[in-house]
Amino acid sequence: MDGTFKLEEGILSGMAKGSTENRASSGSFKRCRGGHAVRLSAKKILALMPFVALMMAAPTRVMSGEESSLPTGEAIQSQPMVSPSDRLPSEMSRAQFIQYVLIRNNVIAGQQLTAAIAEEGVVQAKSAFEPVGKLSMMNSSLRQRSTAEEELVRMNQALYSRRNRTADAGVSVLTPTGATVEGKVVWDDIRSNLQALRNTPEEYKSSVDLSLIQPLAKDGGVEVASAKTRIAEMERSAAEHTRDAVLSTVVSTAITAYLDLRLAQERQQIWDQGMRVAGKLLDEARSLHRQGRLAESAILDVENSYVLYQVGSSEARQRLVEALGVVRNLLLMGNSSSLSASDSIAGLALQKEEPSFDELLQKAIGNRSEYLARKATLDKEGIRVAYADNQTMPRIDLVASYGLNSLEYAGDKSLSGLSDGEYPSWKVGVTASFPLGGNQGANAELRTAKMNKEKALLDLMAVESTIANEIQNGLAAHRSSRERLQSYQQILTTGEKQLAMERQMLMTGRSDMRSVLSREESLVRTRVSLLEQKVALEKAKVSLELAQGILLARYPMTGKGKEVHSAVGEGQ
Repeated sequence: MDGTFKLEEGILSGMAKGSTENRASSGSFKRCRGGHAVRLSAKKILALMPFVALMMAAPTRVMSGEESSLPTGEAIQSQPMVSPSDRLPSEMSRAQFIQYVLIRNNVIAGQQLTAAIAEEGVVQAKSAFEPVGKLSMMNSSLRQRSTAEEELVRMNQALYSRRNRTADAGVSVLTPTGATVEGKVVWDDIRSNLQALRNTPEEYKSSVDLSLIQPLAKDGGVEVASAKTRIAEMERSAAEHTRDAVLSTVVSTAITAYLDLRLAQERQQIWDQGMRVAGKLLDEARSLHRQGRLAESAILDVENSYVLYQVGSSEARQRLVEALGVVRNLLLMGNSSSLSASDSIAGLALQKEEPSFDELLQKAIGNRSEYLARKATLDKEGIRVAYADNQTMPRIDLVASYGLNSLEYAGDKSLSGLSDGEYPSWKVGVTASFPLGGNQGANAELRTAKMNKEKALLDLMAVESTIANEIQNGLAAHRSSRERLQSYQQILTTGEKQLAMERQMLMTGRSDMRSVLSREESLVRTRVSLLEQKVALEKAKVSLELAQGILLARYPMTGKGKEVHSAVGEGQ
Protein backbone atom coordinates (compact mmCIF):
# COMPACT_ATOMS: atom_id res chain seq x y z
CA MET A 1 0.00 0.00 0.00
CA ASP A 2 2.83 2.41 0.85
CA GLY A 3 4.46 1.67 -2.46
CA THR A 4 1.22 2.41 -4.25
CA PHE A 5 0.82 5.73 -2.51
CA LYS A 6 4.40 6.67 -3.40
CA LEU A 7 3.63 5.82 -6.99
CA GLU A 8 0.46 7.90 -6.75
CA GLU A 9 2.38 10.87 -5.35
CA GLY A 10 4.88 10.62 -8.18
CA ILE A 11 2.13 10.65 -10.77
CA LEU A 12 0.41 13.59 -9.08
CA SER A 13 3.74 15.46 -8.98
CA GLY A 14 4.16 14.75 -12.66
CA MET A 15 0.64 16.01 -13.27
CA ALA A 16 1.35 19.24 -11.43
CA LYS A 17 4.63 19.69 -13.33
CA GLY A 18 2.94 19.02 -16.66
CA SER A 19 0.22 21.52 -15.87
CA THR A 20 2.81 24.21 -15.01
CA GLU A 21 4.67 23.62 -18.26
CA ASN A 22 1.44 23.71 -20.20
CA ARG A 23 0.48 26.98 -18.55
CA ALA A 24 3.86 28.53 -19.26
CA SER A 25 3.75 27.57 -22.92
CA SER A 26 0.29 29.04 -23.38
CA GLY A 27 1.04 32.34 -21.66
CA SER A 28 -1.47 32.18 -18.81
CA PHE A 29 -3.92 29.73 -17.34
CA LYS A 30 -6.91 31.86 -18.20
CA ARG A 31 -5.81 32.18 -21.83
CA CYS A 32 -5.89 28.41 -22.30
CA ARG A 33 -8.46 27.77 -24.95
CA GLY A 34 -11.59 26.16 -23.52
CA GLY A 35 -9.86 25.57 -20.19
CA HIS A 36 -7.77 22.86 -21.79
CA ALA A 37 -5.14 22.99 -19.03
CA VAL A 38 -7.71 22.35 -16.33
CA ARG A 39 -9.11 19.38 -18.21
CA LEU A 40 -5.64 18.00 -18.69
CA SER A 41 -5.05 18.04 -14.93
CA ALA A 42 -8.31 16.22 -14.39
CA LYS A 43 -7.28 13.59 -16.90
CA LYS A 44 -4.03 13.06 -15.11
CA ILE A 45 -5.81 12.60 -11.79
CA LEU A 46 -8.15 10.13 -13.43
CA ALA A 47 -5.19 8.36 -14.98
CA LEU A 48 -4.06 7.55 -11.46
CA MET A 49 -7.40 6.49 -10.00
CA PRO A 50 -8.10 3.38 -12.09
CA PHE A 51 -4.56 2.14 -11.61
CA VAL A 52 -4.69 2.53 -7.85
CA ALA A 53 -8.22 1.18 -7.68
CA LEU A 54 -7.22 -1.98 -9.52
CA MET A 55 -4.51 -2.61 -6.94
CA MET A 56 -6.23 -1.47 -3.78
CA ALA A 57 -9.93 -2.13 -4.23
CA ALA A 58 -9.38 -5.83 -3.44
CA PRO A 59 -7.06 -7.93 -1.25
CA THR A 60 -3.56 -8.66 -2.49
CA ARG A 61 -4.35 -12.22 -3.54
CA VAL A 62 -7.05 -10.96 -5.92
CA MET A 63 -4.66 -8.43 -7.44
CA SER A 64 -1.98 -10.99 -8.04
CA GLY A 65 -4.33 -13.76 -9.06
CA GLU A 66 -2.87 -16.06 -6.38
CA GLU A 67 -5.79 -17.26 -4.30
CA SER A 68 -5.36 -19.40 -1.23
CA SER A 69 -7.82 -22.26 -0.96
CA LEU A 70 -10.03 -23.28 1.90
CA PRO A 71 -8.38 -25.87 4.13
CA THR A 72 -8.73 -29.47 2.97
CA GLY A 73 -9.70 -32.36 5.24
CA GLU A 74 -6.05 -33.39 5.69
CA ALA A 75 -4.98 -29.82 6.43
CA ILE A 76 -7.73 -29.40 8.99
CA GLN A 77 -6.97 -32.70 10.70
CA SER A 78 -3.42 -31.47 11.20
CA GLN A 79 -4.72 -28.48 13.17
CA PRO A 80 -4.00 -28.60 16.91
CA MET A 81 -6.91 -29.78 19.03
CA VAL A 82 -8.62 -27.51 21.50
CA SER A 83 -10.13 -28.37 24.82
CA PRO A 84 -13.11 -26.86 26.65
CA SER A 85 -10.76 -25.17 29.12
CA ASP A 86 -8.91 -23.26 26.39
CA ARG A 87 -9.55 -19.52 26.25
CA LEU A 88 -11.04 -18.29 23.02
CA PRO A 89 -8.38 -16.78 20.73
CA SER A 90 -9.05 -13.49 18.96
CA GLU A 91 -8.40 -15.14 15.59
CA MET A 92 -9.48 -18.63 14.54
CA SER A 93 -9.08 -20.93 11.61
CA ARG A 94 -12.16 -22.71 10.40
CA ALA A 95 -10.96 -25.92 12.09
CA GLN A 96 -10.58 -24.22 15.47
CA PHE A 97 -13.91 -22.49 15.12
CA ILE A 98 -15.78 -25.74 14.51
CA GLN A 99 -14.00 -27.35 17.46
CA TYR A 100 -14.97 -24.58 19.85
CA VAL A 101 -18.56 -24.53 18.60
CA LEU A 102 -18.92 -28.26 19.17
CA ILE A 103 -17.41 -28.09 22.62
CA ARG A 104 -19.62 -25.18 23.71
CA ASN A 105 -22.88 -26.43 22.17
CA ASN A 106 -25.31 -27.57 24.86
CA VAL A 107 -27.61 -29.27 22.36
CA ILE A 108 -24.82 -31.64 21.38
CA ALA A 109 -24.10 -32.31 25.05
CA GLY A 110 -27.74 -33.27 25.53
CA GLN A 111 -27.69 -35.59 22.53
CA GLN A 112 -24.51 -37.22 23.84
CA LEU A 113 -26.28 -37.95 27.12
CA THR A 114 -29.29 -39.35 25.27
CA ALA A 115 -27.05 -41.69 23.28
CA ALA A 116 -25.23 -42.74 26.47
CA ILE A 117 -28.56 -43.46 28.18
CA ALA A 118 -29.63 -45.60 25.22
CA GLU A 119 -26.34 -47.52 25.44
CA GLU A 120 -27.01 -48.27 29.09
CA GLY A 121 -30.45 -49.50 28.05
CA VAL A 122 -28.82 -52.13 25.83
CA VAL A 123 -26.60 -53.29 28.70
CA GLN A 124 -29.62 -53.50 30.97
CA ALA A 125 -31.62 -55.53 28.43
CA LYS A 126 -28.78 -57.98 27.86
CA SER A 127 -28.36 -58.49 31.60
CA ALA A 128 -31.59 -60.53 31.59
CA PHE A 129 -29.57 -63.44 30.16
CA GLU A 130 -26.90 -63.32 32.84
CA PRO A 131 -26.80 -66.39 35.15
CA VAL A 132 -28.11 -65.70 38.64
CA GLY A 133 -26.57 -67.42 41.66
CA LYS A 134 -28.54 -68.12 44.82
CA LEU A 135 -27.17 -68.95 48.27
CA SER A 136 -28.96 -69.30 51.60
CA MET A 137 -28.30 -70.60 55.13
CA MET A 138 -31.22 -70.83 57.52
CA ASN A 139 -31.74 -71.88 61.14
CA SER A 140 -35.28 -72.77 62.07
CA SER A 141 -37.06 -74.07 65.14
CA LEU A 142 -40.54 -75.54 65.63
CA ARG A 143 -42.26 -76.46 68.95
CA GLN A 144 -45.95 -77.43 68.98
CA ARG A 145 -48.52 -79.74 70.51
CA SER A 146 -49.54 -82.75 68.51
CA THR A 147 -53.05 -83.45 67.44
CA ALA A 148 -54.54 -86.83 68.26
CA GLU A 149 -53.69 -88.07 64.83
CA GLU A 150 -50.18 -86.61 64.98
CA GLU A 151 -49.65 -88.09 68.42
CA LEU A 152 -50.33 -91.58 67.09
CA VAL A 153 -47.93 -90.99 64.18
CA ARG A 154 -45.31 -89.46 66.45
CA MET A 155 -45.13 -92.42 68.81
CA ASN A 156 -47.47 -90.96 71.44
CA GLN A 157 -45.50 -87.74 71.75
CA ALA A 158 -47.94 -85.05 72.84
CA LEU A 159 -45.28 -82.37 72.25
CA TYR A 160 -43.26 -82.13 69.05
CA SER A 161 -40.08 -80.05 68.70
CA ARG A 162 -37.74 -79.72 65.74
CA ARG A 163 -34.66 -77.66 64.81
CA ASN A 164 -33.17 -77.40 61.33
CA ARG A 165 -30.01 -75.98 59.81
CA THR A 166 -30.49 -75.68 56.05
CA ALA A 167 -28.00 -74.58 53.39
CA ASP A 168 -28.72 -74.42 49.68
CA ALA A 169 -26.98 -73.13 46.57
CA GLY A 170 -28.36 -72.76 43.08
CA VAL A 171 -27.92 -71.18 39.64
CA SER A 172 -30.69 -70.09 37.28
CA VAL A 173 -30.38 -68.70 33.79
CA LEU A 174 -32.70 -67.45 31.03
CA THR A 175 -31.76 -69.07 27.74
CA PRO A 176 -32.11 -67.48 24.25
CA THR A 177 -35.21 -69.64 23.63
CA GLY A 178 -36.97 -68.12 26.65
CA ALA A 179 -36.53 -71.20 28.83
CA THR A 180 -35.60 -70.85 32.49
CA VAL A 181 -33.12 -73.48 33.66
CA GLU A 182 -32.30 -73.85 37.34
CA GLY A 183 -29.98 -76.15 39.26
CA LYS A 184 -30.11 -76.42 43.04
CA VAL A 185 -28.34 -78.31 45.85
CA VAL A 186 -29.89 -78.48 49.37
CA TRP A 187 -28.29 -79.80 52.59
CA ASP A 188 -30.43 -80.09 55.74
CA ASP A 189 -29.38 -80.91 59.34
CA ILE A 190 -32.50 -82.23 61.11
CA ARG A 191 -32.89 -82.41 64.92
CA SER A 192 -36.16 -83.47 66.62
CA ASN A 193 -37.39 -85.07 69.89
CA LEU A 194 -38.49 -88.14 67.94
CA GLN A 195 -34.91 -89.07 67.05
CA ALA A 196 -34.09 -89.94 70.68
CA LEU A 197 -36.83 -92.54 70.74
CA ARG A 198 -34.98 -94.44 68.02
CA ASN A 199 -31.49 -93.75 69.25
CA THR A 200 -30.74 -91.54 66.25
CA PRO A 201 -29.57 -88.21 67.71
CA GLU A 202 -29.15 -86.49 64.30
CA GLU A 203 -30.09 -86.93 60.63
CA TYR A 204 -28.84 -85.26 57.45
CA LYS A 205 -30.80 -84.93 54.22
CA SER A 206 -29.36 -83.74 50.88
CA SER A 207 -30.91 -83.24 47.46
CA VAL A 208 -29.93 -82.01 44.01
CA ASP A 209 -32.47 -80.84 41.44
CA LEU A 210 -32.41 -79.61 37.83
CA SER A 211 -35.56 -77.97 36.49
CA LEU A 212 -36.64 -76.52 33.14
CA ILE A 213 -39.57 -74.29 32.21
CA GLN A 214 -39.83 -73.74 28.45
CA PRO A 215 -42.64 -71.46 27.17
CA LEU A 216 -44.24 -72.98 24.09
CA ALA A 217 -46.52 -70.07 23.14
CA LYS A 218 -46.45 -66.80 25.07
CA ASP A 219 -42.87 -65.67 25.81
CA GLY A 220 -41.47 -68.61 23.85
CA GLY A 221 -38.93 -68.56 21.02
CA VAL A 222 -35.67 -66.81 20.23
CA GLU A 223 -37.31 -63.79 18.58
CA VAL A 224 -39.54 -63.10 21.55
CA ALA A 225 -36.88 -63.76 24.18
CA SER A 226 -34.48 -61.34 22.50
CA ALA A 227 -37.13 -58.71 21.72
CA LYS A 228 -36.25 -56.38 24.59
CA THR A 229 -32.56 -56.53 23.71
CA ARG A 230 -33.21 -55.81 20.04
CA ILE A 231 -35.57 -52.95 20.92
CA ALA A 232 -32.89 -51.45 23.14
CA GLU A 233 -30.34 -51.79 20.32
CA MET A 234 -32.70 -50.04 17.89
CA GLU A 235 -33.23 -47.24 20.41
CA ARG A 236 -29.48 -46.90 20.78
CA SER A 237 -29.05 -46.79 17.00
CA ALA A 238 -31.78 -44.16 16.67
CA ALA A 239 -30.22 -42.07 19.45
CA GLU A 240 -26.78 -42.23 17.82
CA HIS A 241 -28.15 -41.27 14.41
CA THR A 242 -30.16 -38.44 15.95
CA ARG A 243 -27.02 -37.20 17.66
CA ASP A 244 -25.13 -37.31 14.36
CA ALA A 245 -27.96 -35.44 12.64
CA VAL A 246 -27.76 -32.69 15.24
CA LEU A 247 -23.98 -32.72 14.95
CA SER A 248 -24.20 -32.33 11.16
CA THR A 249 -26.59 -29.42 11.49
CA VAL A 250 -24.36 -27.68 14.03
CA VAL A 251 -21.28 -28.18 11.83
CA SER A 252 -23.16 -26.82 8.81
CA THR A 253 -24.31 -23.81 10.80
CA ALA A 254 -20.79 -23.23 12.08
CA ILE A 255 -19.29 -23.38 8.57
CA THR A 256 -21.90 -20.95 7.26
CA ALA A 257 -21.28 -18.52 10.12
CA TYR A 258 -17.52 -18.73 9.62
CA LEU A 259 -17.80 -18.10 5.88
CA ASP A 260 -20.12 -15.15 6.49
CA LEU A 261 -17.67 -13.69 8.98
CA ARG A 262 -14.72 -14.04 6.61
CA LEU A 263 -16.76 -12.60 3.75
CA ALA A 264 -17.77 -9.63 5.90
CA GLN A 265 -14.12 -9.04 6.82
CA GLU A 266 -12.93 -9.09 3.22
CA ARG A 267 -15.89 -7.03 2.03
CA GLN A 268 -15.07 -4.31 4.54
CA GLN A 269 -11.40 -4.53 3.61
CA ILE A 270 -12.23 -3.88 -0.04
CA TRP A 271 -14.44 -0.88 0.69
CA ASP A 272 -12.05 0.56 3.29
CA GLN A 273 -9.14 0.32 0.87
CA GLY A 274 -11.20 1.99 -1.84
CA MET A 275 -12.25 4.72 0.57
CA ARG A 276 -8.65 5.39 1.60
CA VAL A 277 -7.58 5.69 -2.02
CA ALA A 278 -10.51 7.97 -2.83
CA GLY A 279 -9.70 10.10 0.21
CA LYS A 280 -6.10 10.52 -0.84
CA LEU A 281 -7.14 11.38 -4.38
CA LEU A 282 -9.63 13.89 -3.01
CA ASP A 283 -6.90 15.59 -0.97
CA GLU A 284 -4.66 15.80 -4.02
CA ALA A 285 -7.50 17.07 -6.22
CA ARG A 286 -8.35 19.80 -3.70
CA SER A 287 -4.70 20.80 -3.60
CA LEU A 288 -4.64 21.12 -7.40
CA HIS A 289 -7.89 23.09 -7.30
CA ARG A 290 -6.43 25.55 -4.81
CA GLN A 291 -3.53 26.02 -7.20
CA GLY A 292 -5.99 26.75 -9.96
CA ARG A 293 -5.04 23.65 -11.89
CA LEU A 294 -8.29 21.66 -11.55
CA ALA A 295 -11.91 22.61 -12.24
CA GLU A 296 -14.47 22.59 -9.42
CA SER A 297 -16.70 20.13 -11.31
CA ALA A 298 -13.90 17.59 -11.18
CA ILE A 299 -13.63 18.10 -7.42
CA LEU A 300 -17.34 17.34 -7.08
CA ASP A 301 -16.94 14.12 -9.02
CA VAL A 302 -14.11 12.98 -6.77
CA GLU A 303 -16.04 13.97 -3.65
CA ASN A 304 -19.06 12.03 -4.86
CA SER A 305 -16.88 8.98 -5.43
CA TYR A 306 -15.44 9.29 -1.92
CA VAL A 307 -18.94 9.47 -0.39
CA LEU A 308 -20.00 6.37 -2.30
CA TYR A 309 -17.01 4.50 -0.84
CA GLN A 310 -18.00 5.73 2.62
CA VAL A 311 -21.50 4.34 2.14
CA GLY A 312 -20.09 1.02 0.94
CA SER A 313 -17.73 0.87 3.90
CA SER A 314 -20.54 1.66 6.34
CA GLU A 315 -22.72 -1.10 4.89
CA ALA A 316 -19.83 -3.56 5.02
CA ARG A 317 -19.13 -2.63 8.64
CA GLN A 318 -22.76 -3.30 9.58
CA ARG A 319 -22.68 -6.69 7.89
CA LEU A 320 -19.51 -7.50 9.81
CA VAL A 321 -21.26 -6.62 13.07
CA GLU A 322 -24.16 -8.92 12.17
CA ALA A 323 -21.86 -11.79 11.16
CA LEU A 324 -19.86 -11.39 14.36
CA GLY A 325 -23.11 -11.50 16.35
CA VAL A 326 -23.98 -14.90 14.88
CA VAL A 327 -20.49 -16.19 15.69
CA ARG A 328 -20.76 -14.91 19.25
CA ASN A 329 -24.05 -16.73 19.72
CA LEU A 330 -22.54 -20.01 18.51
CA LEU A 331 -19.54 -19.66 20.81
CA LEU A 332 -21.53 -18.27 23.77
CA MET A 333 -19.29 -15.20 23.74
CA GLY A 334 -20.00 -11.87 25.38
CA ASN A 335 -21.00 -8.87 23.31
CA SER A 336 -17.68 -7.18 24.00
CA SER A 337 -15.65 -10.12 22.68
CA SER A 338 -14.07 -9.80 19.26
CA LEU A 339 -13.12 -12.52 16.81
CA SER A 340 -11.74 -12.66 13.30
CA ALA A 341 -11.65 -15.49 10.78
CA SER A 342 -8.16 -16.27 9.52
CA ASP A 343 -8.96 -18.65 6.63
CA SER A 344 -9.33 -16.66 3.44
CA ILE A 345 -12.09 -17.24 0.93
CA ALA A 346 -10.99 -19.75 -1.65
CA GLY A 347 -11.09 -19.71 -5.38
CA LEU A 348 -13.06 -22.91 -5.76
CA ALA A 349 -12.30 -25.37 -8.54
CA LEU A 350 -15.41 -26.00 -10.59
CA GLN A 351 -16.45 -29.62 -11.08
CA LYS A 352 -16.32 -30.82 -14.66
CA GLU A 353 -19.38 -33.01 -14.20
CA GLU A 354 -22.20 -32.45 -11.79
CA PRO A 355 -23.33 -35.62 -9.95
CA SER A 356 -26.74 -36.96 -10.86
CA PHE A 357 -29.78 -36.68 -8.61
CA ASP A 358 -30.23 -40.47 -8.39
CA GLU A 359 -26.60 -40.96 -7.39
CA LEU A 360 -26.84 -38.40 -4.60
CA LEU A 361 -30.20 -39.75 -3.41
CA GLN A 362 -28.85 -43.29 -3.10
CA LYS A 363 -25.87 -41.99 -1.16
CA ALA A 364 -28.19 -40.03 1.13
CA ILE A 365 -30.36 -43.10 1.81
CA GLY A 366 -27.28 -44.94 3.03
CA ASN A 367 -25.71 -42.08 4.99
CA ARG A 368 -28.31 -39.53 6.09
CA SER A 369 -28.57 -39.68 9.87
CA GLU A 370 -32.21 -38.55 9.96
CA TYR A 371 -33.19 -41.35 7.58
CA LEU A 372 -31.18 -43.97 9.48
CA ALA A 373 -32.72 -42.83 12.78
CA ARG A 374 -36.25 -43.15 11.35
CA LYS A 375 -35.39 -46.53 9.87
CA ALA A 376 -34.12 -47.74 13.25
CA THR A 377 -37.37 -46.51 14.82
CA LEU A 378 -39.39 -48.40 12.19
CA ASP A 379 -37.42 -51.58 12.88
CA LYS A 380 -37.99 -51.10 16.61
CA GLU A 381 -41.73 -50.75 16.12
CA GLY A 382 -41.71 -53.89 13.98
CA ILE A 383 -40.14 -55.80 16.86
CA ARG A 384 -42.75 -54.37 19.22
CA VAL A 385 -45.53 -55.61 16.93
CA ALA A 386 -44.09 -59.13 16.86
CA TYR A 387 -43.69 -59.12 20.64
CA ALA A 388 -47.18 -57.75 21.24
CA ASP A 389 -48.62 -60.37 18.90
CA ASN A 390 -46.90 -63.09 20.92
CA GLN A 391 -48.35 -61.70 24.14
CA THR A 392 -51.88 -62.35 22.87
CA MET A 393 -51.23 -66.10 22.97
CA PRO A 394 -52.08 -68.28 26.00
CA ARG A 395 -49.28 -69.31 28.29
CA ILE A 396 -48.33 -72.93 27.65
CA ASP A 397 -45.16 -74.09 29.38
CA LEU A 398 -43.25 -77.33 29.19
CA VAL A 399 -42.21 -78.16 32.76
CA ALA A 400 -39.60 -80.77 33.58
CA SER A 401 -37.40 -81.56 36.57
CA TYR A 402 -35.11 -84.31 37.77
CA GLY A 403 -33.56 -84.73 41.19
CA LEU A 404 -31.75 -87.03 43.59
CA ASN A 405 -31.99 -87.16 47.39
CA SER A 406 -30.12 -88.87 50.22
CA LEU A 407 -30.72 -89.32 53.96
CA GLU A 408 -27.85 -90.31 56.27
CA TYR A 409 -26.80 -90.04 59.87
CA ALA A 410 -23.65 -88.08 58.91
CA GLY A 411 -23.54 -84.85 56.91
CA ASP A 412 -20.75 -85.89 54.52
CA LYS A 413 -22.36 -89.24 53.81
CA SER A 414 -25.58 -87.45 53.00
CA LEU A 415 -23.88 -85.46 50.25
CA SER A 416 -21.80 -88.35 48.91
CA GLY A 417 -24.87 -90.55 48.88
CA LEU A 418 -26.34 -88.45 46.08
CA SER A 419 -23.93 -90.06 43.66
CA ASP A 420 -25.49 -93.46 44.23
CA GLY A 421 -28.66 -92.34 42.47
CA GLU A 422 -30.80 -94.73 44.51
CA TYR A 423 -33.55 -92.22 45.27
CA PRO A 424 -34.38 -90.22 42.13
CA SER A 425 -37.36 -87.97 41.59
CA TRP A 426 -38.69 -86.44 38.40
CA LYS A 427 -41.64 -84.85 36.76
CA VAL A 428 -42.54 -83.69 33.27
CA GLY A 429 -45.67 -82.11 31.92
CA VAL A 430 -47.38 -79.10 30.47
CA THR A 431 -49.07 -76.21 32.20
CA ALA A 432 -51.40 -73.72 30.58
CA SER A 433 -53.08 -70.49 31.57
CA PHE A 434 -55.20 -68.07 29.58
CA PRO A 435 -57.47 -65.11 30.24
CA LEU A 436 -61.18 -65.77 30.21
CA GLY A 437 -62.22 -62.25 29.19
CA GLY A 438 -60.83 -62.18 25.65
CA ASN A 439 -57.34 -60.90 26.58
CA GLN A 440 -58.39 -57.30 25.94
CA GLY A 441 -55.22 -55.78 27.36
CA ALA A 442 -52.87 -57.76 25.10
CA ASN A 443 -55.02 -57.11 22.03
CA ALA A 444 -55.08 -53.38 22.75
CA GLU A 445 -51.30 -53.44 23.10
CA LEU A 446 -51.05 -55.18 19.71
CA ARG A 447 -53.28 -52.59 18.02
CA THR A 448 -51.24 -49.79 19.54
CA ALA A 449 -47.98 -51.38 18.35
CA LYS A 450 -49.33 -51.69 14.80
CA MET A 451 -50.39 -48.04 14.76
CA ASN A 452 -46.98 -46.96 16.03
CA LYS A 453 -45.35 -48.98 13.26
CA GLU A 454 -47.56 -47.36 10.65
CA LYS A 455 -46.71 -43.92 12.04
CA ALA A 456 -43.00 -44.77 11.95
CA LEU A 457 -43.35 -45.79 8.31
CA LEU A 458 -45.07 -42.51 7.45
CA ASP A 459 -42.29 -40.62 9.24
CA LEU A 460 -39.69 -42.53 7.22
CA MET A 461 -41.47 -41.73 3.96
CA ALA A 462 -41.64 -38.06 4.96
CA VAL A 463 -37.89 -38.02 5.58
CA GLU A 464 -37.31 -39.64 2.18
CA SER A 465 -39.36 -36.90 0.54
CA THR A 466 -37.50 -34.21 2.50
CA ILE A 467 -34.13 -35.65 1.51
CA ALA A 468 -35.13 -35.77 -2.17
CA ASN A 469 -36.29 -32.14 -2.06
CA GLU A 470 -33.15 -31.00 -0.23
CA ILE A 471 -30.92 -32.72 -2.78
CA GLN A 472 -32.92 -31.26 -5.66
CA ASN A 473 -32.72 -27.77 -4.15
CA GLY A 474 -29.05 -28.25 -3.28
CA LEU A 475 -28.20 -29.23 -6.85
CA ALA A 476 -30.09 -26.22 -8.17
CA ALA A 477 -28.35 -23.88 -5.72
CA HIS A 478 -24.95 -25.37 -6.54
CA ARG A 479 -25.57 -25.08 -10.27
CA SER A 480 -26.84 -21.50 -9.94
CA SER A 481 -23.93 -20.43 -7.72
CA ARG A 482 -21.43 -21.95 -10.13
CA GLU A 483 -23.00 -20.18 -13.10
CA ARG A 484 -23.09 -16.85 -11.24
CA LEU A 485 -19.47 -17.27 -10.21
CA GLN A 486 -18.42 -17.89 -13.80
CA SER A 487 -20.47 -14.88 -14.92
CA TYR A 488 -18.91 -12.58 -12.34
CA GLN A 489 -15.43 -13.78 -13.26
CA GLN A 490 -16.20 -12.84 -16.84
CA ILE A 491 -17.72 -9.52 -15.75
CA LEU A 492 -14.61 -8.77 -13.70
CA THR A 493 -12.30 -9.48 -16.63
CA THR A 494 -14.43 -7.36 -18.94
CA GLY A 495 -14.71 -4.58 -16.36
CA GLU A 496 -10.95 -4.36 -15.97
CA LYS A 497 -10.56 -4.05 -19.75
CA GLN A 498 -13.31 -1.44 -19.92
CA LEU A 499 -11.72 0.59 -17.15
CA ALA A 500 -8.37 0.54 -18.95
CA MET A 501 -10.07 1.63 -22.20
CA GLU A 502 -11.99 4.38 -20.39
CA ARG A 503 -8.75 5.67 -18.96
CA GLN A 504 -7.17 5.80 -22.44
CA MET A 505 -10.22 7.59 -23.79
CA LEU A 506 -9.97 10.14 -20.99
CA MET A 507 -6.34 10.83 -21.86
CA THR A 508 -7.36 11.57 -25.46
CA GLY A 509 -10.32 13.74 -24.45
CA ARG A 510 -13.04 11.28 -25.54
CA SER A 511 -14.31 10.60 -22.00
CA ASP A 512 -14.78 12.47 -18.75
CA MET A 513 -13.97 12.00 -15.08
CA ARG A 514 -17.48 10.93 -14.12
CA SER A 515 -17.40 7.98 -16.52
CA VAL A 516 -14.05 6.75 -15.23
CA LEU A 517 -15.13 7.04 -11.59
CA SER A 518 -18.31 5.15 -12.40
CA ARG A 519 -16.32 2.35 -14.06
CA GLU A 520 -13.99 2.16 -11.08
CA GLU A 521 -16.83 1.93 -8.54
CA SER A 522 -18.61 -0.70 -10.64
CA LEU A 523 -15.42 -2.75 -10.70
CA VAL A 524 -15.18 -2.62 -6.91
CA ARG A 525 -18.75 -3.82 -6.57
CA THR A 526 -18.00 -6.63 -9.02
CA ARG A 527 -15.08 -7.75 -6.87
CA VAL A 528 -17.32 -7.82 -3.81
CA SER A 529 -19.97 -9.78 -5.73
CA LEU A 530 -17.32 -12.23 -6.90
CA LEU A 531 -16.34 -12.94 -3.28
CA GLU A 532 -20.00 -13.37 -2.38
CA GLN A 533 -20.48 -15.93 -5.14
CA LYS A 534 -17.44 -17.88 -4.01
CA VAL A 535 -18.96 -18.09 -0.55
CA ALA A 536 -22.38 -18.95 -2.00
CA LEU A 537 -20.82 -21.81 -3.97
CA GLU A 538 -19.09 -23.14 -0.86
CA LYS A 539 -22.35 -22.90 1.10
CA ALA A 540 -24.16 -24.78 -1.66
CA LYS A 541 -21.51 -27.48 -1.50
CA VAL A 542 -21.90 -27.77 2.28
CA SER A 543 -25.70 -27.94 1.89
CA LEU A 544 -25.39 -30.76 -0.62
CA GLU A 545 -23.05 -32.66 1.68
CA LEU A 546 -25.48 -32.12 4.56
CA ALA A 547 -28.35 -33.39 2.42
CA GLN A 548 -26.35 -36.51 1.48
CA GLY A 549 -25.33 -37.17 5.08
CA ILE A 550 -21.60 -37.07 4.29
CA LEU A 551 -20.72 -33.76 5.95
CA LEU A 552 -19.26 -35.44 9.04
CA ALA A 553 -17.16 -37.70 6.82
CA ARG A 554 -15.67 -34.62 5.18
CA TYR A 555 -15.01 -33.16 8.61
CA PRO A 556 -13.64 -36.19 10.49
CA MET A 557 -12.60 -34.11 13.46
CA THR A 558 -16.26 -34.03 14.51
CA GLY A 559 -15.79 -37.61 15.69
CA LYS A 560 -18.95 -39.22 14.28
CA GLY A 561 -20.09 -41.75 16.82
CA LYS A 562 -17.74 -40.39 19.47
CA GLU A 563 -18.31 -38.20 22.49
CA VAL A 564 -17.30 -34.91 20.97
CA HIS A 565 -18.22 -33.00 24.07
CA SER A 566 -16.09 -34.96 26.49
CA ALA A 567 -12.48 -34.14 25.66
CA VAL A 568 -11.62 -32.20 22.54
CA GLY A 569 -13.64 -30.73 19.71
CA GLU A 570 -13.28 -32.59 16.47
CA GLY A 571 -14.10 -31.11 13.05
CA GLN A 572 -12.59 -30.18 9.71
